[in-house]
Amino acid sequence: MLGFTGNSARHLAAGLRFGSSKAENQLGLTYTPVRQAVAEDIATFAPLMA
Repeated sequence: MLGFTGNSARHLAAGLRFGSSKAENQLGLTYTPVRQAVAEDIATFAPLMA
């Protein structure tokens, strides 16, 4: 089930939602867009596969 625990599934079913705003505001956390992260990973690991 995509790494969900029983508790995670229950929280989702109950409509509970969680956000990252506290980490962003208090810690200055920023997220890398998925496309950028994948492109960076490919650029990093592609030479190792050759």
